[in-house]
Amino acid sequence: GYELTSPQAQYALRFQALTRYDIYDFGFYHSDVTQTSAPFATLGKPVLPLHSVLARDAASALWWYDGTGNATAPLYSREQIGTGWQTYNTLAALSPHKQSLYYRGDTKPSPVTQGLGDVVARDTTGTLWYYDYQFVSGKPYAPRVKAGTGWNIYDQLTGAGDLDRDGYMDLLARDKAGVLWLYPGTGNLTTGARFKARTKAGTGWNTYNHLAAGADLNGDGKADLLARDTTGTLWLYKSTGTPTTPYASRIKAGTGWNIYNQLTLTGDLTNDGKPDAIARDSSGALWLYKGTGNPTTPFTTRTQIGTGWNIYNRIF
Repeated sequence: GYELTSPQAQYALRFQALTRYDIYDFGFYHSDVTQTSAPFATLGKPVLPLHSVLARDAASALWWYDGTGNATAPLYSREQIGTGWQTYNTLAALSPHKQSLYYRGDTKPSPVTQGLGDVVARDTTGTLWYYDYQFVSGKPYAPRVKAGTGWNIYDQLTGAGDLDRDGYMDLLARDKAGVLWLYPGTGNLTTGARFKARTKAGTGWNTYNHLAAGADLNGDGKADLLARDTTGTLWLYKSTGTPTTPYASRIKAGTGWNIYNQLTLTGDLTNDGKPDAIARDSSGALWLYKGTGNPTTPFTTRTQIGTGWNIYNRIF
């Protein structure tokens, strides 16, 4: 027998094992000859996880766009997965949606996958709600659970990915004074216990009008952050893996990004193993920025992948 070990959160592997045995016996039912092979590598290109995108329209419907892995047409046609989402003034995924929301089965998330693609939503009273990504066909998210109150002190929320490297997805929140706070995830499904107590991650973050985080843009295995300032300059903050000082000094990643009113780190949409980003302009055109893995030039030249996306007021 052979044991094949897959990466964490990987649901399928394509493999081919070629073996040969020369065992001779005298006709007994069970041979006393044992032959063991050395570990062998699987053949062929690794099967990379697909990533998907969520979007909320003005009628409060939530739509899901599954990823194709094709760089020229990276998203399938949309599918509605919920209603009533307009009650929230902020929506954020704790990490890119690493696996398809369409799953034929009733499998609950394991500790390894807990938090991947989970969503937090804040209502007008300042209550934060948590939606578990439960992998049930037709019901991708479990009924919401209250995560806390008083969250209207923040003007931006963004999923951070696993910023403190403990295996659970974290959340970033910026208050109106420009202080950035980290809420580490716990993996605890109990109401009100989804996050640990906040820790200060930095000050002066009110120079930015948009934050997008949760994906590893430089290939070091840690989730980074993008921040756009009021001039349209995009800055990359590389993760350090240390929760008390989660980000290194910023690196200039581009200019002219103020033409977009939505910017999302999506994970790998193009099946090359590097996280990508999508951005929507004022005309409703959707643009794909393929990741390069290089922190100084994290994206290639943009490619248009859709029109009519101005029907959505939140893309994440």
